[in-house]
Amino acid sequence: MSGITILGDGTIPVNKISFSIPNLRELWGVQVKSISESSCTTSMNRIRLEDENFLITIDKCIDYKERIKSLQEKGGYLILYAGELTTKKFYFSKRYSRYFSLP
Repeated sequence: MSGITILGDGTIPVNKISFSIPNLRELWGVQVKSISESSCTTSMNRIRLEDENFLITIDKCIDYKERIKSLQEKGGYLILYAGELTTKKFYFSKRYSRYFSLP
C-alpha cells in the first residue's frame, strides 16, 4: 500500500477532502460558535480561503492551547487544525489521486 492515500472506493467521485495539520503556529480567523451541553462560546478559530474553483476551510482545535503546551513539554507532533478542501466545479476521483499522494 505504499503511496496510496485513498481509503474506501476510490472510483466514487467526491467534492470534499478532509485533512489535518500538525504543529502549525496559532492563526486567527473568522468567528465560530461552539455549543456543548454545558456552554456556548465564540472564538476566532476558522480560516477560509476561497477562489472560483475551491473553498478551503481550516479550523483550529478547540483544545489548541493544551495541545501547544503538550508539544512544548514533550515535543513531537500533534494535530492542531482540521481542514476541508471543497471543489466548486468538478469532483475528485481516483484519476486525480496522484496529485494528493506522498512520495
